[in-house]
Amino acid sequence: MATLLLERERFPRDKPCGGAMYATVLDRYPELEAVADRRVAAVRTHLNYEQVVTRPKDTLLFRRTRLDEHLARRAEAAGVDLRDGVNVRRIDFGPDGVTVGDGMGKEFRGSLLVDA
Repeated sequence: MATLLLERERFPRDKPCGGAMYATVLDRYPELEAVADRRVAAVRTHLNYEQVVTRPKDTLLFRRTRLDEHLARRAEAAGVDLRDGVNVRRIDFGPDGVTVGDGMGKEFRGSLLVDA
């Protein structure tokens, strides 16, 4: 099955948020350790200066810029057609599949749509 990945921003792109994954992800994706910025033993979450959650688990912390770039390149290496700079403005579901439009006259058609 051919796969097309549409990304609104162009890579590399900056994102103000960070990312975190439990280190058990390395069992399946060991290359993520090289992309991680830090490995920590626990994560504490605070709200209004009060600690509300503690997760004592080995965790990897990522800058989303690096993580997203890595995941995009990995997808391309697996045969995914990555198109960045595409701002999806319209999604039409029909009996023969789905059509995605960018509002500038460009359309993409497929049998399945995954929105993330």
